[in-house]
Amino acid sequence: MTIFNTETLKTIRKVKANDPDFILYDPFSKRVFPMNEKITVLDATTGEAAAELNLGGDPESAVSDGKGTLYVNLADKGSVAVVDVQALKVTKTYPVDDCVSPYSMAFDAASQRLFIGSRNSTLAVVDALTGKVVAHQQTCSGVDAGAFDPDSKLVFISCSEGVISVIHEVSPDYYELIDTVKTQLWARTMAIDPVTKKIDLQAPVYLGFDGGSGGKGDCQPDSVKVRPVIELEHFPDSALIIDVAKCHVSDCIHLGNRCDGPNLRIRLPPVLRWPIPGS
Repeated sequence: MTIFNTETLKTIRKVKANDPDFILYDPFSKRVFPMNEKITVLDATTGEAAAELNLGGDPESAVSDGKGTLYVNLADKGSVAVVDVQALKVTKTYPVDDCVSPYSMAFDAASQRLFIGSRNSTLAVVDALTGKVVAHQQTCSGVDAGAFDPDSKLVFISCSEGVISVIHEVSPDYYELIDTVKTQLWARTMAIDPVTKKIDLQAPVYLGFDGGSGGKGDCQPDSVKVRPVIELEHFPDSALIIDVAKCHVSDCIHLGNRCDGPNLRIRLPPVLRWPIPGS
């Protein structure tokens, strides 16, 4: 696992971890959790291994409530593990009804709701305090990441089919699918900045498909290709930062040897979709 400077993107150090698929920082304990069935828990201030945590299942994503509790999707168990970050142990497990292989997770601290996206194209809304599933909603196919904006009460689910499902939290127990935003095939890795209201989507460029096995072929090294809210064409070696509220490309992170000029072509749609509810 690489620790790097977010301003310069320079590597600070590399740390051994148990093959993580998802990394979570918990502000309460000031520890980092590189998700694996057996987690090597890191001290965020030193980067050193602090302890190990056995989840008893295969984790895909996690959230922190900022008060000493982690919630972790266990994809192979169809459940959510509740973790005490001070004791570093699983205190309880919530089964998630009608949720096949839970992958994405987001959290609304105000309503204490977990938003869990599963591989059967379903969003399950779970009461974080009781473990009760209080609502379901349809999502895109190939769910991988989730995010929540507390100001607009919007849940975002990114999928490998090349879209984001946008779901409005009307109330803690009632949800409406309000839009499906076209992005880019395989653009399933997502992060949202709650302050700037920007979503970052990244996707590898695959060199070919194996028609016999249905595989994606080899991934082109150091490549990222993104097609978020607006229509755009973007060549490899860079990543785009998307201003989701204003529907435009606001920044470009240099990853390789090109990120300007003819390598980026943008066409704004005639009508901006995805209005913020109440705006």
